Amino acid sequence: MVMIVAVCVAAILVGTVVPKWWGHWSKIRTQIKDSQLLINQASKGEFNPPGLAALVPVFEMPKDMEAQKTLFRDEVNRQLKAAQMPSAPLQIEPATRQMVGKFTRLTLKYKGTCRFDQLLDFLAMLKNNRYYAGVEELILRADPKRSPQERQSLNVEMTISTLFKTEIKKGVKG
Repeated sequence: MVMIVAVCVAAILVGTVVPKWWGHWSKIRTQIKDSQLLINQASKGEFNPPGLAALVPVFEMPKDMEAQKTLFRDEVNRQLKAAQMPSAPLQIEPATRQMVGKFTRLTLKYKGTCRFDQLLDFLAMLKNNRYYAGVEELILRADPKRSPQERQSLNVEMTISTLFKTEIKKGVKG
């Protein structure tokens, strides 16, 4: 009797669990094949899915210091205007020769007053700046003594960086 019950339970398990397991296993195998196909296409340069450009930040290889400084400053000014932030003259921080790989970091300092939503718009647009490398520092100040309506205006200090191509001196190892 016990043997018959055991066989019945085994048959029920085989009839219900194995098809689910088999279906899941075949689905996983299909996903692995699709992933391998995408990897092969990407390695050959044939992979360009729609919407990829929106997900990946835009970047252009750094140029020499003067060209990069002008391009970066102009693009940041354009983005400040698009975010409707009052654009004060951007201060170029003195190059302290911070090396990042084979490139040198150049920073711009922004000081101004804006609303929080304007700042968020600017930061969201910043990833589309081809010359942008990172936000090094962001300081927000609101006067706690003001009314909530007046506190919508923030004092912002922001340091944004880019990279520029460093001249390689002959005979120097590095």
